[in-house]
Amino acid sequence: MISYILWDKSAELFSWGQFTLRWNGFLLILAFLIGRQILLHIHKKEGKQTKEVDIQAIYLTISIFLGARLSYVILYQPQLWSRPLTVFFSL
Repeated sequence: MISYILWDKSAELFSWGQFTLRWNGFLLILAFLIGRQILLHIHKKEGKQTKEVDIQAIYLTISIFLGARLSYVILYQPQLWSRPLTVFFSL
């Protein structure tokens, strides 16, 4: 059964010049947008201000990207800790 699954699918959704959008990036953006819409619906239903949703979404987005980058560096590239600026910036 497992031999019937196509395992070598391209990771690229589309490419335009230097810009390449991959499936995992597209799905991450889609998850953020759907989550924001769910939060908006909940806040409207409870009668709260929708301005809070934008602030929460910004904090959530920043913390997820920082956490993902830190976990990648800790697990797969610990040698980058010798030059701390390279953890978040490609120098």
